[in-house]
Parts: sequence; C-alpha cells; structure tokens
Amino acid sequence: MVVRQRSIGVEHGSHAVDDDVSVYLLDLFTELVALLRQMDNEFICLAAQLHTTYEQVKVLKARYVRNIRALSGDTRSPFAEVEASSLKLRQLDGIMDNGVPGLRKPTSKTPYGPSPFTSLSISPMFPLAALGTQPNPSAVMPQATSLSFLTPSSTISSSKLCLLHRLTSCRFHPFARTLKLCGRDIPSSIIPPPYVLNEKVTVPNVPLVHSSESIEQLRHAGSIVHQLFEELRQFLKPGLTTQDVDNFIFAACIAKHVYPSPLGYCGFPKSVCTSVNEVACHGIPSVEQSLRAGDLLSVDISIFTGTVHGDACRSYVLSDASDHVDVLHSDPSKYDPETDPARFLCAVAENCCAAGTRICLPGTPYAEIATTICKVADLYGCSVVPGIRGHGLADFLHGPPEIIHSVNELRSTDTETLGCMKSGHVFTIEPCLALSKSTDGRKNRYCPSPVHPVVLDDGWTVVTLNRSLTAQFENTVLITDSGHDVLT
Repeated sequence: MVVRQRSIGVEHGSHAVDDDVSVYLLDLFTELVALLRQMDNEFICLAAQLHTTYEQVKVLKARYVRNIRALSGDTRSPFAEVEASSLKLRQLDGIMDNGVPGLRKPTSKTPYGPSPFTSLSISPMFPLAALGTQPNPSAVMPQATSLSFLTPSSTISSSKLCLLHRLTSCRFHPFARTLKLCGRDIPSSIIPPPYVLNEKVTVPNVPLVHSSESIEQLRHAGSIVHQLFEELRQFLKPGLTTQDVDNFIFAACIAKHVYPSPLGYCGFPKSVCTSVNEVACHGIPSVEQSLRAGDLLSVDISIFTGTVHGDACRSYVLSDASDHVDVLHSDPSKYDPETDPARFLCAVAENCCAAGTRICLPGTPYAEIATTICKVADLYGCSVVPGIRGHGLADFLHGPPEIIHSVNELRSTDTETLGCMKSGHVFTIEPCLALSKSTDGRKNRYCPSPVHPVVLDDGWTVVTLNRSLTAQFENTVLITDSGHDVLT
C-alpha cells in the first residue's frame, strides 16, 4: 500500500488541518479496505491449498498403511521391502517427504531396519494425520495402534481413529489410481469393501445392536438397492443376456458412487447374481445365457456405500408385453401352477418373504421365521430350499444373526442358539422357493418333499437336485422398538 504525502497548513501560529484531509482519510480507508479484501482472498486461497495438501497427505498415509497391511500377509517381507514400497507409492503419488513444508523423513531404527511406522513430524500449521506408534520388535509385522492430529495448540489423539477403515473410507482420492478387478475398472472415487483390498473386517459373534448413525447408513444403502431394482425392472426384456444385466448393474452402481459387493467377494467374478429358472441362487452372469419370454430370473443385488452394505433380491418373469416384466401380485391364487408355474412360484416366494417379515419385532425368536415361511410354502404346495440363509450386515456383508428359512434345518439346529430379535438388529430374510414334485413327477399339493440344493462345478451356482423351478425374494429388515422397518 502506498500512502501519499499531503501538506498540513499552518495559519496564524496554530495548526490547522488542510481542506483535503477528509479526502485523504477517505482514500486511506478505501485503500485499507481493498488491502483487507486482497488479504482475505489470499488467505482463502492459502487455506484451500493447505486443505488440499492435508487431503493429499491423508490419502497418502491411507495408501501407505494399506500397502503395509497387504505386505503384512507375507511374513517373508523384510522391513526394507516395506520401506521401499512405501517410498515408491510416494513417488507415484507425486508427494515426496521434502515436498511438504515441515515434513521430515523418519530416521529411527529397529532391529529389522528403518521403521515404516515412525511418526512423521509435521509443521503445526498443517493439521495432518500422522502414525504415532513405534514397531514392536517382537512382532514380525507390527500394526499401527493410534493416529494423531497435530494442531497449532495441541496434539489431539483419538483411539477411534486408529480404526484403519475410517482413514481409508475418505471420499477424496486425488492421487488414487483406478482399481482393476475381474476385468472391471473401479474409479478412484468409489470406495471398495475391505475384502477387495485383502483387509480384514472384524465380524462380531453376536448380532450387532446398531447405533442411530449406523441405521441411517443402512437406510441409505437400502434405498440405493431399491432404486437399482426400479431401474432394472425398466431395463429387463427378452433377448438380453445375463451379462447385459451384470453390465447394467455395474454401470448403475458406479453412477451412484457405490461398489457392487459381489465383485471380488471370495473370488466371485461378477457384480450381481443372476439365477435363471432352475438356478436357486448365486448364478454367474454370462454372455452365452440369453433371456427368453417366460423365463424366471432372480437378481440378487448387493452394494457397498463405503461404510455399510445393502442387500436384496427380486424375481421377475420376462414377458413380451411392452413393460417386458410382469408386475406380480402377492396373492399366488391369481396364477395357475400347472399352466403358469413361473408367475405362481414368484408370487409364493414374495408372499413367503413378506410373511416372514411381518412377525419381526423385539423378542421374537429367530426360529419363528422358518416356521412362518414354511407354513405359507406348504399352503401352496411349494418347498423352501434349505441351506440358503439370511444374515446380518453392516460394514461386513455376512454376519450374525443367521436366518434359517426351512423347518427341515431347524430339526438339526439348537434353536436356542439362534436367539431372539432385539431393537437395532439388522438382517436379511431371503427364502428361496421351489416347485415340489412327488416321486412320480406329479405335483403333490399335500405332501411337498424337501428340495435338496446342489452346487455346480463353478463353485457358486446352486440348483436343486431335481432341477426344480426356483424363485427368491430378499429384503433387509431393521428391528425397531415397536416392530420393524424394511430397508430395501
């Protein structure tokens, strides 16, 4: 700022302010305001740059920890290899230690060499997350146990932040590279579930009582699954392949910024399960499997939002009509099982799922779900396929409680161990129904026989022993204080 000199006149021996002093003060005030505005803009730019640097280094640290975790599965990997790998990550991400003001390279040693867990010292003006734990020499590959945030006034430590999935669940990944998995490119903006990254998720031994925050996350995941099914119903038509269905679901998930949970889960190669006609569940989409009018297609969609999973299944009967998919009714009596078995079975499966859901409220034994579902199935001469069970879900895809749908399984199960429903429990109800036939091949309404599941050579596809027509419906259910909510 340049201050112009102005004269101050002297008249009759007394000091008098010149006539232009008021103008001078006004100009000075105007320049001061302009300067403050300029400083304010520069401060905003500086704050944005600091925030960007903060996010970049935080992502770097997440990738650094993730890489160490991956290497920790190999006990032959020395610390030197871990250090070299982390240095390579820094180079690829474009951030070197000397590229961030105030950041010093770790120098402490361990009996195994340089410590990859040495705390990074950062200038107080950068509120950056830093690993704050030294390695345990008695461990082959130690794990970080705490994180620290350095601020101008103090260092704030939080034991909750030591959960690495909280750090790796950031939505911003400015230097992350596209993940390639099973022939798919996962954008860096999508947060994959831990099992894709070979990270371990702790599954509890008992059903979780979810917090209000977790319930809201599960509601959000369930609403996305519901939206996907609404969009899928408009997409399905005869002539498509099951691979087309997989492509559609994958693209829709990416558009909604969620990860298709089946992709890479225990080696599953696709983004969705497509089970056609006699396939009970876990059908693998294929470019060689075309859908025809009259086919019964069960689609099981699971997604990961970055924090929790959502899961549901619907069955459709493809039609030549303009809407391509029949909108089914919950009353199976509207369909003749002899002339229209696919629509009949879909209605029975939907009715069974709804019946099992209606009894859900705090205090109800989980075993009652199987009893209720099988009563409805027996009423219409159908069988519940055993071995296909519901499950709890959260940041894990499968966990307690385990939901049994077939009374034939209850006979060999200690029902006391299944427990009772509590407010805050979240689980899926997903009965799979099959048309029952007697030994001579004729439908027996009064003596439905158990239908035994068989896993095919691909290790995933489940069919019944007699290749019965099957249909499945699944919903995610939340137990509330007064009853239940269907999240999907």
